[in-house]
Amino acid sequence: MKVSKFTIFEVPFLIPILSRVSRFLGSLLGWSIEGEFPDYPKMMLAAVPHTSNWDFLMFIYAILTKRIQPNVMGKHTLFWWPLSAFMSFFGVVPIDRTKKGGVVEQGIEYFNSVEKTIMLVTPEGTRSYRKEWKSGFYHIAWGAKVPLILCKVNFKTRTIFIGEEFAMTGDYDKDIVGIKEYFKDCAPLIAENFGI
Repeated sequence: MKVSKFTIFEVPFLIPILSRVSRFLGSLLGWSIEGEFPDYPKMMLAAVPHTSNWDFLMFIYAILTKRIQPNVMGKHTLFWWPLSAFMSFFGVVPIDRTKKGGVVEQGIEYFNSVEKTIMLVTPEGTRSYRKEWKSGFYHIAWGAKVPLILCKVNFKTRTIFIGEEFAMTGDYDKDIVGIKEYFKDCAPLIAENFGI
């Protein structure tokens, strides 16, 4: 799996500047962040909710403010020149959904191929209402033996919560109940799109 080692987060002086700007804008708009990202070399971040583009932007705010360096998974079909250079620069990992083994196997392969990475995923998988979440994030974290960290947004209190590591058992059906319990008090921007 070909993944760029030089991303926006390696540009000298850029991240400190973006971090200060992000912190200033967040404070100006009344947003705050509770908790800290753990200091693990590899981890899976499950970000909820994902009911609008604004949800994802709030996680970007947290990422820039805390100066962590995440990757996200993207369709391999997006990796054509010159878009591929842009995608790689922003830390997107190409995933071929038609490949045998699918997303989970490729996700595990990616984690095993690098010494350090933070993978950001949205378990809901779509901004539209979805009662059943996609389970890939869990199976990748379990298969790659990396910590699963839960992060949530509350638009009512304008707070982003960075949770502690979720203790996975390997039983998805059992663990998803506990995972969703943590996210129950999310206050998404578009409540009717939130499947919990």
